[in-house]
Amino acid sequence: MKPRAVIEIVSAPDGKPPDDLLLSAYRASASGMVILALRDVGPGTIDDVLDGLVHDMSLDIPGVRYVSVGDVEALFDAAREAEAIYFATTAFQALMAMAHIETGKMLPVDAVCPSMFAIMGAR
Repeated sequence: MKPRAVIEIVSAPDGKPPDDLLLSAYRASASGMVILALRDVGPGTIDDVLDGLVHDMSLDIPGVRYVSVGDVEALFDAAREAEAIYFATTAFQALMAMAHIETGKMLPVDAVCPSMFAIMGAR
């Protein structure tokens, strides 16, 4: 399934995951797969944040898929197919540029909520 978005997930300086971003990403995944590119955040941490919402939403949605930032091949494949890429670090932005991702598809992660819902809701 073609991903609709790739979102870089990074812990806050205090080590906490970006709960609001993760919840927004999962809600948006109801209309298309969202790839969560994990940088220094483990899948178990993401699961802990999403568990309540996953149980409240239908299981018949495309959902999210976790990809380590270190899995460059999988990230490049997803990014080339995705409609939008949201970066939290300049390192991720540079990595996407190495994959020749159009800069117009890349947005800072703080733009994820309004712009993601516009993209995901458009279909």
